[in-house]
Amino acid sequence: MIAITERSVEREKSNAELAESLVKQENLCLKPKLIMVFSNTKDLRRIIQLSLEEIAGWQVFVANLDSQDLTQIAVIQPDVILLDTNLPNSEELGILQKIQEYPDIQDIPIVLLTERIFSSDRRFYNSLGIVAAIAKPCDMVTLATLITNILETKLELA
Repeated sequence: MIAITERSVEREKSNAELAESLVKQENLCLKPKLIMVFSNTKDLRRIIQLSLEEIAGWQVFVANLDSQDLTQIAVIQPDVILLDTNLPNSEELGILQKIQEYPDIQDIPIVLLTERIFSSDRRFYNSLGIVAAIAKPCDMVTLATLITNILETKLELA
Protein backbone atom coordinates (compact mmCIF):
# COMPACT_ATOMS: atom_id res chain seq x y z
CA MET A 1 0.00 0.00 0.00
CA ILE A 2 2.86 2.39 0.83
CA ALA A 3 4.53 1.66 -2.55
CA ILE A 4 1.32 2.55 -4.38
CA THR A 5 1.03 5.81 -2.46
CA GLU A 6 4.68 6.69 -3.19
CA ARG A 7 4.15 5.99 -6.90
CA SER A 8 1.02 8.12 -6.87
CA VAL A 9 2.90 10.98 -5.22
CA GLU A 10 5.75 10.65 -7.74
CA ARG A 11 3.26 10.56 -10.64
CA GLU A 12 1.46 13.65 -9.30
CA LYS A 13 4.80 15.44 -8.89
CA SER A 14 5.81 14.48 -12.43
CA ASN A 15 2.44 15.65 -13.76
CA ALA A 16 2.80 18.94 -11.87
CA GLU A 17 6.27 19.51 -13.37
CA LEU A 18 4.93 18.73 -16.85
CA ALA A 19 2.02 21.13 -16.34
CA GLU A 20 4.41 23.86 -15.16
CA SER A 21 6.58 23.32 -18.23
CA LEU A 22 3.55 23.51 -20.52
CA VAL A 23 2.39 26.73 -18.86
CA LYS A 24 5.85 28.25 -19.46
CA GLN A 25 5.75 27.17 -23.10
CA GLU A 26 2.22 28.53 -23.47
CA ASN A 27 3.27 31.86 -21.94
CA LEU A 28 6.16 32.02 -24.40
CA CYS A 29 3.70 31.44 -27.23
CA LEU A 30 0.90 33.74 -26.09
CA LYS A 31 2.19 36.64 -28.08
CA PRO A 32 4.45 36.22 -31.07
CA LYS A 33 7.98 37.00 -29.99
CA LEU A 34 9.66 39.92 -31.70
CA ILE A 35 13.33 39.63 -32.54
CA MET A 36 15.24 42.61 -33.90
CA VAL A 37 18.34 41.85 -35.94
CA PHE A 38 20.92 44.57 -36.54
CA SER A 39 23.55 43.88 -39.18
CA ASN A 40 25.21 45.75 -41.99
CA THR A 41 25.27 42.55 -44.05
CA LYS A 42 22.05 42.32 -46.05
CA ASP A 43 22.41 38.60 -46.84
CA LEU A 44 23.06 37.69 -43.21
CA ARG A 45 20.04 39.72 -42.07
CA ARG A 46 17.85 37.86 -44.56
CA ILE A 47 19.22 34.41 -43.62
CA ILE A 48 18.66 35.06 -39.92
CA GLN A 49 15.20 36.49 -40.53
CA LEU A 50 13.99 33.57 -42.66
CA SER A 51 15.57 30.98 -40.37
CA LEU A 52 14.17 32.31 -37.10
CA GLU A 53 10.73 32.82 -38.62
CA GLU A 54 10.72 29.25 -39.94
CA ILE A 55 12.38 27.50 -36.98
CA ALA A 56 10.73 29.33 -34.09
CA GLY A 57 7.77 31.12 -35.64
CA TRP A 58 8.96 34.48 -34.37
CA GLN A 59 8.38 37.83 -35.99
CA VAL A 60 11.82 39.08 -37.04
CA PHE A 61 12.62 42.67 -37.93
CA VAL A 62 15.90 43.51 -39.62
CA ALA A 63 17.80 46.78 -39.75
CA ASN A 64 21.17 48.33 -40.52
CA LEU A 65 23.57 49.39 -37.82
CA ASP A 66 22.97 53.10 -38.34
CA SER A 67 21.37 55.69 -36.10
CA GLN A 68 18.21 55.99 -38.16
CA ASP A 69 17.46 52.27 -37.90
CA LEU A 70 18.38 52.19 -34.20
CA THR A 71 15.37 54.38 -33.46
CA GLN A 72 13.12 51.48 -34.52
CA ILE A 73 13.93 49.66 -31.28
CA ALA A 74 11.79 52.00 -29.19
CA VAL A 75 8.90 51.67 -31.64
CA ILE A 76 9.03 47.89 -32.14
CA GLN A 77 9.92 46.97 -28.53
CA PRO A 78 11.50 43.62 -29.42
CA ASP A 79 11.82 40.79 -26.92
CA VAL A 80 15.46 40.24 -27.91
CA ILE A 81 17.99 42.25 -29.91
CA LEU A 82 20.49 40.33 -32.03
CA LEU A 83 23.48 42.52 -32.82
CA ASP A 84 25.89 41.42 -35.56
CA THR A 85 29.13 43.17 -34.79
CA ASN A 86 32.84 42.77 -34.27
CA LEU A 87 33.43 44.26 -30.86
CA PRO A 88 35.62 45.81 -29.53
CA ASN A 89 35.62 47.97 -32.68
CA SER A 90 35.17 51.50 -31.29
CA GLU A 91 32.51 52.45 -33.86
CA GLU A 92 30.45 49.40 -32.99
CA LEU A 93 30.90 50.03 -29.26
CA GLY A 94 29.27 53.38 -29.93
CA ILE A 95 26.34 51.64 -31.61
CA LEU A 96 25.89 49.39 -28.58
CA GLN A 97 25.98 52.42 -26.29
CA LYS A 98 23.35 54.17 -28.42
CA ILE A 99 21.08 51.12 -28.12
CA GLN A 100 21.50 51.11 -24.36
CA GLU A 101 20.74 54.85 -24.11
CA TYR A 102 17.07 54.36 -25.00
CA PRO A 103 15.26 54.41 -21.64
CA ASP A 104 12.34 52.23 -22.78
CA ILE A 105 14.54 49.35 -23.90
CA GLN A 106 17.10 48.92 -21.15
CA ASP A 107 15.57 45.57 -20.12
CA ILE A 108 15.68 44.05 -23.61
CA PRO A 109 18.34 41.31 -23.75
CA ILE A 110 21.09 41.82 -26.32
CA VAL A 111 22.70 38.83 -28.02
CA LEU A 112 25.94 39.42 -29.86
CA LEU A 113 26.72 37.65 -33.12
CA THR A 114 30.44 38.04 -33.70
CA GLU A 115 33.40 36.54 -35.54
CA ARG A 116 35.34 35.39 -32.52
CA ILE A 117 34.75 34.68 -28.86
CA PHE A 118 37.46 34.13 -26.28
CA SER A 119 36.94 33.81 -22.52
CA SER A 120 38.29 37.32 -22.05
CA ASP A 121 35.78 38.54 -24.65
CA ARG A 122 32.90 37.00 -22.65
CA ARG A 123 33.93 38.98 -19.57
CA PHE A 124 34.12 42.13 -21.69
CA TYR A 125 30.68 41.43 -23.24
CA ASN A 126 29.17 40.83 -19.79
CA SER A 127 30.54 44.18 -18.65
CA LEU A 128 28.66 45.78 -21.56
CA GLY A 129 25.36 44.18 -20.55
CA ILE A 130 25.30 41.63 -23.35
CA VAL A 131 23.46 38.52 -22.14
CA ALA A 132 24.98 36.08 -24.65
CA ALA A 133 27.39 35.88 -27.56
CA ILE A 134 27.59 33.38 -30.38
CA ALA A 135 30.34 33.04 -32.98
CA LYS A 136 29.79 33.27 -36.74
CA PRO A 137 29.15 31.21 -38.67
CA CYS A 138 26.53 29.65 -36.44
CA ASP A 139 23.86 27.04 -36.83
CA MET A 140 20.44 28.70 -36.93
CA VAL A 141 18.88 26.01 -34.71
CA THR A 142 21.57 26.72 -32.10
CA LEU A 143 20.83 30.44 -32.38
CA ALA A 144 17.08 29.84 -32.00
CA THR A 145 17.72 27.62 -28.96
CA LEU A 146 19.92 30.29 -27.37
CA ILE A 147 17.24 32.95 -27.89
CA THR A 148 14.53 30.60 -26.56
CA ASN A 149 16.57 30.06 -23.38
CA ILE A 150 16.93 33.82 -22.97
CA LEU A 151 13.18 34.30 -23.43
CA GLU A 152 12.43 31.59 -20.87
CA THR A 153 14.81 33.18 -18.37
CA LYS A 154 13.21 36.56 -19.00
CA LEU A 155 9.78 35.01 -18.39
CA GLU A 156 10.92 33.40 -15.13
CA LEU A 157 12.30 36.70 -13.87
CA ALA A 158 9.09 38.56 -14.71
